[in-house]
Amino acid sequence: MRQSVRSQGVPVPSFGQLLLLAGLCAAGWWGWTEYVWSRTRSQLWNADASFEARNRAIEFWVAGGAAAIPDLVRGLTADDFRIRCAAARALGGIGAAASSAAPALRLASKDAHLQVRKAAIRALAQIAPDDPETIDMLMAVARDEDPAVREVVGEVIGPLREMALNPLLALLADSQPVIRLEVIQLAHHIAPDSVEVISALRRLERDPDPSVRDYALVTLLRNHRASPGEILSWIEETNPEVVSQSLVSLAQFGPDAVMAVPELIRCLGRTDLRSTQRYPDVIEQALVWLKSFGTAARPAIPALVRLLESREGAYNGPLILATLAAAGADRDTLVPILVPALADSHLCNSAGYFLAKVDDDEARRQIPMLIEKSHSPDHEISNTAFCALSGLYPVAMTDVSTLTSHLSQESESIAIWAAMALARIGPGAASAVPEIVSQMQRRGSRSHLAPLLIQAAGSVGPAAAPVTPLLMAVIADKTHDAWVRGWALVALARIGSTPPDFVTTLRSALGEESPDLQSAALQALAALHPGDAALLPEILRSLSSSRAEIRCAAAWTIADIVGCRAEVVTALTSHLRDPDARVRWVAAKALGRLGPPAFAALPALRSVRPVKEFPEKMSYSPPFASLIETDSESRKREQSIAEVILDAIRQIAPDGATAVESP
Repeated sequence: MRQSVRSQGVPVPSFGQLLLLAGLCAAGWWGWTEYVWSRTRSQLWNADASFEARNRAIEFWVAGGAAAIPDLVRGLTADDFRIRCAAARALGGIGAAASSAAPALRLASKDAHLQVRKAAIRALAQIAPDDPETIDMLMAVARDEDPAVREVVGEVIGPLREMALNPLLALLADSQPVIRLEVIQLAHHIAPDSVEVISALRRLERDPDPSVRDYALVTLLRNHRASPGEILSWIEETNPEVVSQSLVSLAQFGPDAVMAVPELIRCLGRTDLRSTQRYPDVIEQALVWLKSFGTAARPAIPALVRLLESREGAYNGPLILATLAAAGADRDTLVPILVPALADSHLCNSAGYFLAKVDDDEARRQIPMLIEKSHSPDHEISNTAFCALSGLYPVAMTDVSTLTSHLSQESESIAIWAAMALARIGPGAASAVPEIVSQMQRRGSRSHLAPLLIQAAGSVGPAAAPVTPLLMAVIADKTHDAWVRGWALVALARIGSTPPDFVTTLRSALGEESPDLQSAALQALAALHPGDAALLPEILRSLSSSRAEIRCAAAWTIADIVGCRAEVVTALTSHLRDPDARVRWVAAKALGRLGPPAFAALPALRSVRPVKEFPEKMSYSPPFASLIETDSESRKREQSIAEVILDAIRQIAPDGATAVESP
């Protein structure tokens, strides 16, 4: 009979063997870390070590705490400046525990090498910030001949604040203007509203050095510490920076700023500022103020005329013309200026605009001459003439038959001008529809004129129904530019004679990648006012698009497309915190348009942070740009988001009972 043999299996180590193995592992780990520690620490003393290796070494020495201080103090006297600099940095990292190294660091702050001196100064500020000797050392450094060393004081003195303020201000007695200037700049940075700093700035108003004095004046103006009399007198200063800040400070006067008209008139005629780079900015500020005063600025008219006729007037020509008109300059003053300005490439558009306002008969006489000039082979002359004609739109728009005849001009620029004017006239240009159809057929849908003809047809409205087949052909042809197809969508919606499946066409356009086409489809749907709740999911998708232009278009049109529903108010409210300022602006505007039905949005509107933020230039697609421009209030692009929100609250709660807070 066979005897069975039991398997021995894997031998199990004894407790002693496990203990020995653990001890060997621990010893190996300790040995390895000690090796890494010593090797890394040694990089501090290696002059050729890399920047990263030395930084790691500094971290290891800082971790060593007080035990590392003796070695680091010896490092401050090493031959290589990189080692001295690293030792100072490590001592600073240890902090207050390294106070015994302060004397050695004070010596190092006078080192021959710039980097060592800067590292030692920073380390002292970290180790002994409350030590009077540290303050004395910093004040001595503030008078150092090397500006690179002086700037370190600005880096480290901040946390010391009030302790360092009086010793710092005492340095204003220094004979070197550059020291006085840097000291007052630093003191103002530390405690801008302190009585000591304001008093020091007042003393420096009489400083013999212009740079120090001008800094004091500008700082007092920016901190609203100047009296009305001082503001008016400082407009006469020779430094354009002081003049500019004085003009800004006129806002403190409120309605009484009109008392500055004499100073502003003298500012326009100053020749001492003309050689400075800030001269155009200063003149622009003065003009903006005078324009805001309206007819109260009438005494400035002669000075404005002289400025416009001078070489410097080219910088701000359009603004000068606008200021003259606002000040109430009469026809006899303006027409002799405006007619020659039609030939000035800088002024032509503004000159046309104001000429149309002050003397429409003269404006009509100028149109044929400008059209003739637009045919000139000289590119600059033809462009200037076309630009002037654009300014004369208000007069040109009263003569539909003449504009219609210009559509057939061989000069495409004149035909474009006529089409743009017809588009602005709107339904009153219905008599031009046959010529619009003729020109679209003759020139083709790919000409430069075609998009303007499409826009003109859309602005005419239902009377432009004969254009519908041509528009449908443009929409169906996907080889056209997306923005041209977008114009066609919008025009067709405004005309109203749409095919039965037009809404389906618009829904498919919402799914296309082009933001121009999506924005146009949204506008077209808004023009149709379908009030169809089934479209809501698609509009909400557009409202969550990654493109800000599409979110803007969706926010502006959503209520027109699906009606004023709770989901619409909720969606618009959520976009009051959109990352793009343009979307926030449009969302607030759209909520205001909804009026009382958007009552649920009031808490969110009130909670928006009241910043005077202006959205950047609205870079909408062309079709959507025309939509938002149809709202007269939306033309006030200078409205900040805070102002738009306040308007929205007033529109939603017009009685004011539930909207007493300003956003």
